[in-house]
Amino acid sequence: MRYFLWKLAGADIQILNKSGKKSQFLFSVIGVLLFLIFFLIYFGVFGLFTVVFKSSLIFTLFGTLVIGFLISTIYRINMISLEPNPLPIKDDKTSKILSNSIRYLTIGLFAFFIGKFIEIYCMYLFSTIRLEDMKITLIFNTSKHLLSLKLISLIVFILFIIPIVLANRLKTGNEFYRNRFKIYSKIVLNHYNETKNIKEKSYAILYNEYKQYNEIKKFKSHISKYEDEPFNTKLKSLNKKCQDSLTFVHLSNWK
Repeated sequence: MRYFLWKLAGADIQILNKSGKKSQFLFSVIGVLLFLIFFLIYFGVFGLFTVVFKSSLIFTLFGTLVIGFLISTIYRINMISLEPNPLPIKDDKTSKILSNSIRYLTIGLFAFFIGKFIEIYCMYLFSTIRLEDMKITLIFNTSKHLLSLKLISLIVFILFIIPIVLANRLKTGNEFYRNRFKIYSKIVLNHYNETKNIKEKSYAILYNEYKQYNEIKKFKSHISKYEDEPFNTKLKSLNKKCQDSLTFVHLSNWK
């Protein structure tokens, strides 16, 4: 069961198995919350089709499965994308703030609408007032005079936000993310070094067979432009050697 919850939370099971109990517990909590959120999503969408659209049972079930799957998948992807990066990347604060704002806005809208859908369905199930003439606009004012139902939207909103907050607060100090960072970096470096060795051997063979073509000599060795290849986040500083004006005139003397 815990493997299912870890997978649902977006964790790598093999890495998490080798991490501490705290990491395992936190991902189990996130998995339980996600399972509850997915249930609320399907429940709310089912209520939407049942009450507002007054669909047949077959169409209601089909619409619930399709719309519920789309919303739950988008929510899960947004949550996972807010986790720390598994590999070193060049940090662009502007794009990061913009993308995270879009993610949080999307999650907030999902929480709002799912909460309202559940409100409508609860009124339909438990209220003595039958909602025969309900329209889409009632999504925004159906609980105006029923203060207790507003708690549903608040609870749903909090449930939607808690996994995001937990996943976002588990920064690189968490044991799972430290282990994942080391393992993924090692895999990338190993593949990079293997590819680099194969490339240099191939160029060496090519140069030995075609020595008469001097231009092939420049392919023999790899010249790195970054300090942290293959991640390429730190560009090497270029120490250019300045020449005098006489050297500039005689271009053949340039090095």
